Amino acid sequence: MTLTHRAQVILESLRMASIISFTFREAVADVEYKGFLIPKGWKVMPLFRNIHHSPDYFQDPQKFDPSRFKVAPRPSTFTPFGSGVHACPGNELAKLEMLVLIHHLVTGYRCVPPSLRLHTDPPYIPICDLSLWTRTSHGWCSGANSPGHPSPGAQFHGTHTPTMRRSCHVMS
Repeated sequence: MTLTHRAQVILESLRMASIISFTFREAVADVEYKGFLIPKGWKVMPLFRNIHHSPDYFQDPQKFDPSRFKVAPRPSTFTPFGSGVHACPGNELAKLEMLVLIHHLVTGYRCVPPSLRLHTDPPYIPICDLSLWTRTSHGWCSGANSPGHPSPGAQFHGTHTPTMRRSCHVMS
């Protein structure tokens, strides 16, 4: 996974699961939009998720497709951190932190799903066992096989270290 591809994955993830769902703006003048009058002073609430999932702006919007960010999206159609003077001042730092996290996950862990399908309800929260294996100099270690593995309710396995090394399996 190249750095450019990782950045595209982050942008597509932000499009699919917007950090900011909506915001409020005040109409500074009477505005007519699609046959509706928005009087001056009224509050307007743009829904970023609806914009990010609109087929008017993103082809096949329900599909996770990082390659759509090879070309910059049209202005005001991709605003995961808000826009203008109200944009999140830490948005570049947040994207950099996501890049670092993905780097460490890709280089330090191997995800082993219990089956080919991951069922989620509600979306984005795994309800099945999602095992993470950590790579050591001796091979791969599964937190679920270690004496110090986390409780069954833990989100991720394989993050506890010293005791886990005893249950490593050298992989060829």
